[in-house]
Amino acid sequence: MGESVQSLLVAQGKNLEPVDVFVLNNPFNGGTHLPDITVMTPVFAESGKDLLFFVASRGHHADIGGITPGSMLQQRQPGTRSVVIDNFLLVRAGIFRETEMVELLRSGAYPARNSAQNIGRPQSPGSGKRQGQRKTDATGGRPRSEDGAATTCGSSERTPRWPCAEVIDRLQDGQFSYEMDDGSCISVTIKVDRAREKSSSIFSRCSEQVSTNLNAPRSICRAAVL
Repeated sequence: MGESVQSLLVAQGKNLEPVDVFVLNNPFNGGTHLPDITVMTPVFAESGKDLLFFVASRGHHADIGGITPGSMLQQRQPGTRSVVIDNFLLVRAGIFRETEMVELLRSGAYPARNSAQNIGRPQSPGSGKRQGQRKTDATGGRPRSEDGAATTCGSSERTPRWPCAEVIDRLQDGQFSYEMDDGSCISVTIKVDRAREKSSSIFSRCSEQVSTNLNAPRSICRAAVL
C-alpha cells in the first residue's frame, strides 16, 4: 500500500486536508487488482498544517463492476473489468460524499452491481482511521507518533533477519524452469550471497510477456520480490 499512498501524494499532496478520506483501486497506482479498494486518510499535527503520516487499509469487494460478477474475468483493459477508482475524495471536512461515490460506481459500460454494499464497506475503515487520528492526538501528538513510527519501522526491519539468515545458510545456487499449459515457460535462477545474508532471484530466462494474469503491475512485482 506504500505505492498507493505515494500516488495519492503525487496527485493530491497540495490539496490534502485533515479528516480527508480517499479511495483507490487503480492497479497501476499501487492497487493489486480492481476488487481491492484502498482507503487512505492523512494524519496531521494538531496545528492542521504538518502532515505526519497516513492511515490506510485495503479490502476485497465482492463486486466492483465489470462484465462478470466478481470482476475477475481476464480482460485486456481494466475499464472492461470493473469501475476504476483513482484517488477519489470520499470524505472532505467530515462530510461523506455518498452521491458522488454512487455516481462513480454506476459509471462506465459495466458499473458495479450493488452500489449500496460497496458504499457501506469503505465507511467502516474510514471510521477506524478517524479513531486512529483521535488516539494520535490524545497520546502526545507528533513526538509520540514519530517515536512510534520509528519503533515500528525498526522492528519490521529486524524481525525477518534471523529466520532469513537461517534459511539462506541452507540454500544453494540453483535454477528451475516450469512449462505452462500454453507452452510459455517460467524460469528462475537463485544466487546466494551468504556473506551479505542475501539471495537474488533472476527471471531473465522466462518467456516473453503475455496479456494474462502472469503479468502484474509494478507494485505487485515489488511486493512479491522484496
